[in-house]
Amino acid sequence: MIYLNKNTKYILFLLIYICIQLNTQAQDANYSQFFNNPIYYNPAYVGINKGLRASLNYRNQWPNLPNDFRTYGFSIDIAERRIPGSGGIGLIFNKDVAGAGFLETTNAGLALSTRIPMGLKFYTQVGIMASIIQKSVDWTKFIFTDQLNPKYGNINNSNFVPLEQDNNVYPDFDIGAIFRFVDNKDISDAKTVGTIGVAAFHVFRPNESFFIDNSNLERRIVIHMDVLFQNMDRYKKNRLKKKTTSRYTKINPGIIYQYQGEFQSFSLGLNIYKNPIYIGLWYRNEDFDFSKSETLIAMLGINANFGEDIRMKMLYSFDMSLQNNIVGAGGAHEFTLIFEFDSLELFSKSNSSSNFNRDMGNTRRKSNMDRLECSPF
Repeated sequence: MIYLNKNTKYILFLLIYICIQLNTQAQDANYSQFFNNPIYYNPAYVGINKGLRASLNYRNQWPNLPNDFRTYGFSIDIAERRIPGSGGIGLIFNKDVAGAGFLETTNAGLALSTRIPMGLKFYTQVGIMASIIQKSVDWTKFIFTDQLNPKYGNINNSNFVPLEQDNNVYPDFDIGAIFRFVDNKDISDAKTVGTIGVAAFHVFRPNESFFIDNSNLERRIVIHMDVLFQNMDRYKKNRLKKKTTSRYTKINPGIIYQYQGEFQSFSLGLNIYKNPIYIGLWYRNEDFDFSKSETLIAMLGINANFGEDIRMKMLYSFDMSLQNNIVGAGGAHEFTLIFEFDSLELFSKSNSSSNFNRDMGNTRRKSNMDRLECSPF
């Protein structure tokens, strides 16, 4: 067994402390398919499209390494238009497992949004999210120097006494806003939807340290913008029944920029949908120096319709590293499963809020709001 004197133990403890502090001040978990996990990047997206939307996300980064990084996500939100000023309500869960699982971060949040009409073609939606975050460390998965044998490797027991605190639970608060323009002169014509949004996460910078000293979580700022060009082709599926169905072609370019502490990144690219196939190509980098390219992201998916108002989307993306030093790490695999139910509502049409809208003479305003509803990408 390797003997550790008092000074060596102090230095070892200091190194562990520094490593954990670096991990707690690192970036939040990131998804390549950010457009398929919108609430995670801006709580104002809650209820922005009609109906209910549920999303499952899984990301596996650097799978060729012995200790990869895995992220799991689930979100669900539903729109509400019958309460004046309401946008929707949503729930989100995320779990990030770093390396061999010695450090895990789990958060659960409740998000609310409000919608502010600004005319026949414009509206703003503001969202807030309150979350509970748990960060935990498993001391048994660390390997200390006194466990190592020069010849046989890790065969000894360690004299290190784990700290009593291995969990830190704290509240968190996020806020965001979205401005959207919808050009839908006629439902059968081409439609353009432009979206600009900004969000701030960890507004009050909670302390996430496992030790007595404070380690305040850095705020994450997200700025995003995209334009959806949509063309609807109507045709008769069955001449005897005279049933008319629609096919969509959608082109959706966009950009997202994130800043957190000393870290920054941006992604820009394009998604295309031609019933029933999704394809996408995105480029991500940590700065705007294109000579230091980082990641190229390719996406492929399929849309399965179970009626005009119900659909399921399955999407896969792969991150290909453009940096020679981490090419062998295996990039990143990301899977997304989405369920959308356009007709689901929190309250029935006969509820009091609907009567309130009718009694106040808001029927015309409601029809204008319906015109602003657009099918998501």
